[in-house]
Amino acid sequence: MRPQISYETYDWSVGIFVREWRIGASDLAHQVLAGAPAALIEEPVNTTREVGVQFRLRFS
Repeated sequence: MRPQISYETYDWSVGIFVREWRIGASDLAHQVLAGAPAALIEEPVNTTREVGVQFRLRFS
């Protein structure tokens, strides 16, 4: 999801934005310690959301 709204002129713009992404869990990885199975490792599900204001200048 990447909605954004801005007010623009020829030389500059100002606006707000929202960015969101979701990453599922990774595959299981086997950790071995001294040749023996030690653990199963998995990166967790991640949801990230950014909300902000942006200012842009155009140079010609």
